[in-house]
Amino acid sequence: MTTQDNQPKIGYADIVAFVCELAMFPLVIASVNYLVSGWRAWLIGIAAAIVVALIWARWMAPSSSHRLTDPGRYVAQAVLFVAIGALAAVSGLLWLGVVFTITALVAFAFSRTEHHGH
Repeated sequence: MTTQDNQPKIGYADIVAFVCELAMFPLVIASVNYLVSGWRAWLIGIAAAIVVALIWARWMAPSSSHRLTDPGRYVAQAVLFVAIGALAAVSGLLWLGVVFTITALVAFAFSRTEHHGH
């Protein structure tokens, strides 16, 4: 989808995908806080969220010089979403992990079809 001046149009799936992208970080931190006790929980949670951010910035971000191409990028995103959802589920945030994973997978899949017309 593009606008008249050939700029990408932002659709509903793009908005949901972006919200899921942002939700990854607090979900990782919260999940670690349920698994680890004490001050280390915050340290490990923030470190894990930084690792997720670095992975995303390196291989998934639109501005990255190392951005993966589809379908490899979607597979990498899916693996990351499933891993974060599983972490949430194991930490006791089962429904939050399931809802996050399904929502992220669907939103990112539909986001691609909006832009590629499939």
